[in-house]
Amino acid sequence: DEDISLSLAGIQQKIEADNNTYVALDAASLQPIYAKLRNNNLLAEPSTQDLDYFSATLNVDLGWADLVSATSYSNTRSDGVTDASLIYGVLFPLFGAPAGKSAYYVDVQVRKTTQEVRLASKPADVFEWLVGGFYDHENSQNKQLLTAQNLDGTSIEGLDPLVTASLPSIYREYAFFGDVTYKF
Repeated sequence: DEDISLSLAGIQQKIEADNNTYVALDAASLQPIYAKLRNNNLLAEPSTQDLDYFSATLNVDLGWADLVSATSYSNTRSDGVTDASLIYGVLFPLFGAPAGKSAYYVDVQVRKTTQEVRLASKPADVFEWLVGGFYDHENSQNKQLLTAQNLDGTSIEGLDPLVTASLPSIYREYAFFGDVTYKF
């Protein structure tokens, strides 16, 4: 139908990396300590990121007004490990254990849905109007784990894990809007 159009879009992306791209810098000069793009880590730092994004936009010419409905959904997930040995592993002797390794694991997932609907009058010489609404819903999970390991990779009893955290969140947003134009 020439009065109705529908546009669909989607993207999927997957990134797998052997390193999380953090480089140790000298505090005074802010130059890499070990060389450009290199680190001296005790632990591997792999990371992955997945993205799924889909959207649809519907345009309808009602004759007396134009209706637009735009919807999108995304799901993003990031998993990664950071070698925190130089921050936490060196503190293990304070707790009666030898200095060791510490891995910081992060698993973050965010799901997001948005919807906007607009109804607008046709262009006119004197009077025009627009009304609409918007909705956004995000649901996220943020899981974190900080380990305490001996240099041989075995767990340090009584210290491992150092921290476990689960930080879920929900975000919702609603909006209604309108606009009136009168041309004198």
